[in-house]
Amino acid sequence: MANDVVSYPLIIAEGLDVGLYASIEEAELDLEGVDVEDGNYVGFDAVGRALNFCASGVRRGSILVDVGAAHVTVAESVPGHARELVFLLREYLQEIGQGIDSSNLEVLVAACKRAQNYEA
Repeated sequence: MANDVVSYPLIIAEGLDVGLYASIEEAELDLEGVDVEDGNYVGFDAVGRALNFCASGVRRGSILVDVGAAHVTVAESVPGHARELVFLLREYLQEIGQGIDSSNLEVLVAACKRAQNYEA
């Protein structure tokens, strides 16, 4: 899937630790390859397109773990995961004490942007 169909910000979560990213490159620099390999992240673009994560260069030894590089791609051209994103954002906003009673994805993304002082 080409990354030319993306609505920003990208929303990437590790549990209820949610990050907003202005570009795929920004997300790749922030994510850890080991956590990607372990399947710790879920992610979407701003309209609910799922993201795929993979890592290169991750090596595990008895003591040493090489972090490796994270790679993010858009998994679908038509948003198919808006419901999951709504649920995630509502839980996140509730967790940080800024819960709102809305199921409107645009409203929830805007609330997350405000909560994180996101400017892009």
